[in-house]
Amino acid sequence: MNWNFIKKMKSRKTSIQQQNKSELQAAGSENQPEKKNSTSEYVDIVYDGMEWRFVRKLKSEELITEYEQKVNYQFPEMFVEYIKNCNAAYPKFKLFMSKGNREWERVFNHFYSFNKDDLTTIWDYNDWNGCMKDWNMYGSMENYIAFAGDPFGNLICFDKTNDKIIFIDHETLQVQSVADSFDEFIHSLKKDEDDIDEEEIDEEEIDEEDMDAEDDELEEDMEE
Repeated sequence: MNWNFIKKMKSRKTSIQQQNKSELQAAGSENQPEKKNSTSEYVDIVYDGMEWRFVRKLKSEELITEYEQKVNYQFPEMFVEYIKNCNAAYPKFKLFMSKGNREWERVFNHFYSFNKDDLTTIWDYNDWNGCMKDWNMYGSMENYIAFAGDPFGNLICFDKTNDKIIFIDHETLQVQSVADSFDEFIHSLKKDEDDIDEEEIDEEEIDEEDMDAEDDELEEDMEE
C-alpha cells in the first residue's frame, strides 16, 4: 500500500551512507572510521532499568520542542525524557502486542531520531497530506504521530487525542491498539527468545570446547 514512501526512506538512507563512505575515503586511509552515523556518535546504555543500543546523541533538546510545534502535539513528559537519553535507540527487549480483531505479536525496532539529518529521522514522518498522503487515503491519520517503527515498515504512534499508543499496518492501514500510555507500552516490552546474547553464545562455545576436551580424554583412556 505504501511501498513508495518506504522505498523513498530506504533510498535516502543509502544516499547518506554512500556520502559518509565517500567522506571517510577522502579523509585518507590513515584516518580510521569511528562508530558514527551522519551526525553523532552512538553508544549503548542502560536507562530506566532497560538496555538500549545505538543511542544517537540528541543535538539539541530544542529539536523536540520544534517538532512539537510542527505537528501541533505536546509529547508526554516520559517520552521526552526517553528521547533526551535514548534518541534513535534500539531496545534489547522489543516484543509487544497489538490488538485489532485479534492479537498480534509485534517488534519495536527503534525510536526515530529527532536529529534532522540522521538516517531515520522523525522529520521525514507524519506529513499525512504530503509525502505520506498514501497512508491517509481515507483521511483518518491526522491524529497520529509516528515516533518509532518495526522492521517491516509499520508504524508505532501516539494518538494525539488521548496519548495512547497505536500500531498502523502499512499494507492494510489498519489501526490497532497497543497501550493506554507510553509508560505502559515501554514497560510491556518483552525479550525475543530467538535473540541470543553474546554472553550466551560465549557460554555455548565454552561448553562445546569442554565437551570436545572430555571426548579427547575419553578416547585417550580407551586407547590406554
